[in-house]
Amino acid sequence: HVVVLRDGTLAGTLAKAEINHDEMVRLMIGRMLKEREKAGEATRAPGSVALSANALRTSTYPDRPVSLELRRAEILGLAGLVGSGRTELARVLFGIDERLGGSVTLDGKPLNVGSAADAVANGIFLVPEDRKLTGIL
Repeated sequence: HVVVLRDGTLAGTLAKAEINHDEMVRLMIGRMLKEREKAGEATRAPGSVALSANALRTSTYPDRPVSLELRRAEILGLAGLVGSGRTELARVLFGIDERLGGSVTLDGKPLNVGSAADAVANGIFLVPEDRKLTGIL
C-alpha cells in the first residue's frame, strides 16, 4: 500500500495492485509526465563516473565501509534516519572529518581532501542539514 503526501496534504493512495511508475509519478508531482520527458529519460546514456568512493570509513561507523559512484549529470542526495551515517559520510567527503579508510577518486584521479577549502578547490560543495548553524555561505 502506498500513501503519497504532497505539500502537506494527502495526494492519494495506491493499493498493491495499482502501484506502477506512472501512477507514483502522477501522485508525487500532480500530473502525468509528458511522453517527451519520459522518452528523454529513457534514451539518456549514463554519464562517466565523476566521483567514486570505495570502502570509505568514517570515525562514527568504522566497521561499515561505504562505496558509491556519482556520474556526470546526476544529482546525489544522501537520505536516511538520524544516526544512519549520511551526515558523517558527507562530512568526510567534504573534508570536515577525517577519513579512516577507503579511497576517493575525482575524474579517475585519487582525491585527498583534508579540509573544506580542499573540497571547494576540487569543485565539491556541501549543503549541510542545518544551514544556519553550520553553513558558511
